[in-house]
Amino acid sequence: MFRNILAAFTAIGLATLGAGQASAQSFDCAGGAITIGMAKAQTGGFAFFDNVDARGALIAIEQINEKGGIGGCPIKVIRGDTQSDPAKARQVAEELIAQGAQLLIVPADFDIGVGASQAAQAAGILSFSCAASSTAWTQAVGPHHFTAAITIEDSGKAQAVFANQKGWKRMYVVVNAAFNFFTALEKTFRDNFAGEIVATDTVANDATDYSANVSKIRRLGDKVDAVYLNDYFPHVGTFIRQLRAAGVNLPILGNSTFSSKALPKVVGAKALSNVYYIAQGFYEGRNLDPAVADLVKRYEKKYGTFPENLNVLPGYQGMLLLADALRKAGSVDAAKISAALSSQTNVALPGSTLYRWKNRHPVRSATVIGFDAKGEFVKVQSVDPR
Repeated sequence: MFRNILAAFTAIGLATLGAGQASAQSFDCAGGAITIGMAKAQTGGFAFFDNVDARGALIAIEQINEKGGIGGCPIKVIRGDTQSDPAKARQVAEELIAQGAQLLIVPADFDIGVGASQAAQAAGILSFSCAASSTAWTQAVGPHHFTAAITIEDSGKAQAVFANQKGWKRMYVVVNAAFNFFTALEKTFRDNFAGEIVATDTVANDATDYSANVSKIRRLGDKVDAVYLNDYFPHVGTFIRQLRAAGVNLPILGNSTFSSKALPKVVGAKALSNVYYIAQGFYEGRNLDPAVADLVKRYEKKYGTFPENLNVLPGYQGMLLLADALRKAGSVDAAKISAALSSQTNVALPGSTLYRWKNRHPVRSATVIGFDAKGEFVKVQSVDPR
């Protein structure tokens, strides 16, 4: 049976998070608080993603503390800036541990955050990345590191499930091969797509003119049912605009990096017809899950802007999962928290569902997002990548 974490918040209080599955218990609050070290990029190139992830987690912590913390024990956060530097990440983690951090929230990227998680492992405390999607990270570090975002594998499977449901038989693939995220995602999509890959184009990471790619697609005419566009914004905005300007109105299937409020402005509402992408959940438009709508409202009030990118949702959801595990563990013992996290199944989170954990990364639902006639983001459907 699915259990809704936020419903447990509302009905029983954040201090007894998850009480629908296990009775509330007191927390071993010997130090007077649960001290979470947040080793994330506040400056540098990766700060754009880490800051939003951190803010989502901080809003969840604020809500938890408003209701009395975990078993009566408040959560205290101490922060350090990794400066988007992998070497600095380990140093910052070690400094936070020396300052009393009892567990660590680490960056949203394997390459940038692995040093921080290794420092936590060496110190015998749990590390947790709310917004990382790598399945290799947990295996590289050890038994007390978890990543909580939808995995590349589940995203690729969800793309294929949706494409198969739409009846697309012939797919034209466009991929930015400069990043493992895109190449790994494409491989999973290929492995699960029931149709034929008609052709594959590799585009450069610094490309601004896609006329050659667009001409190839246009020449194929009705031999193509849809375009699999595996790049990121703003590149995808330029590609879609040029494709539509050439008169090609094929459906386009993308990934979570399409999630930018600037996309409709760059492309135009009409050009976004039949454009879809897969994400962890829906926060970009109207008719939101009430808990997600509350998150967006709190974010705007606290930080003065709409969430800048998709990491707000995994940051928030990840902290809810971690809080649930802390409550069940009854202490900050890494082995107990790890066991409590691993036992979570069929958890209905704001915006998505966690089915289970596999090797300390999640198996979870995906969301298909599209656009209405006005260019507004709309939720199309949820997808079970299993």
